[in-house]
Amino acid sequence: MEQLGLHPEKVTLGEVILAEGNLSIATLEKVDGALQAHGFERIDDRKSRLIEAIKTKIIHLISP
Repeated sequence: MEQLGLHPEKVTLGEVILAEGNLSIATLEKVDGALQAHGFERIDDRKSRLIEAIKTKIIHLISP
């Protein structure tokens, strides 16, 4: 994120909170490209975010 000029405030499993407010479409496309290059994808709809949050909680519960 920092290489894209963004400032992450918090990074946890499956989530990054940025200091920046709303990002432009061009910036979101750059973020998408960078994430995809590393095998990740941005989740931007409510249902998908909920599913990812549940997955993350389950991973934390079953991990030692």
